[in-house]
Amino acid sequence: NQAGKIGIWELDLRTDVSVWDRNMYALYGINDITTVPTFELWSATLHPHDRERAVRQVKTDIAGGVPSDSEFRIIRQNGAIHNIRSLATVVCDATGAAARMIGTDWDVTEIRSLAEQLREEKEALISSEARYRALTEAMPQMVWVLDAALQLEYVNPRWVDYTGLSLASMRMLGLAGAADAAGVLTITAKREAVPPREFECEARLRRSDGVYRWHLVRSVPFHDATGDAGK
Repeated sequence: NQAGKIGIWELDLRTDVSVWDRNMYALYGINDITTVPTFELWSATLHPHDRERAVRQVKTDIAGGVPSDSEFRIIRQNGAIHNIRSLATVVCDATGAAARMIGTDWDVTEIRSLAEQLREEKEALISSEARYRALTEAMPQMVWVLDAALQLEYVNPRWVDYTGLSLASMRMLGLAGAADAAGVLTITAKREAVPPREFECEARLRRSDGVYRWHLVRSVPFHDATGDAGK
């Protein structure tokens, strides 16, 4: 595994001949370190889908005499595909003409794999939240979510229809805007159990016309991405 190891190379732009250190050979999966590393040898290791872009970028950077920062995939002799990050600078001769290119390469395969994993997990979370919202918004029961500080985070449309109170209103009023004093005490006491656990209780909830009616309240604890408990 060459992750984290840096290979150093130099390319003579006049002869197209490179000099690689041992890490470069290892990074590119070339076992014979007596192999003369040319620009053509390097480009031949590139993944077919990345070759044209990577070669074009390097040649453009050389022509412009600007530092090069590129990332591409390579295929090693054993068939393994790796992601390589390459940084290089152009060195000019006394006349100002580009003479050499000096650079460093390192394997970023594990970093890219982790980034892809995090992206997939984020997409899965977003999809899960979307499914959860679609389910709760279609339910005929009132659904409401309290955070660890007993602040309303979510109410479904059935809740708004019944109470006449939007989420914004509920955030201003708090739990007292939804239940009578006894109901607030009951829900709060059960909610503060350690560790949080599922419970059922009866409480009088406020209807949109201001009348309080008895309801069976069922609470299910869950944890958000930070580990804080909600219900």
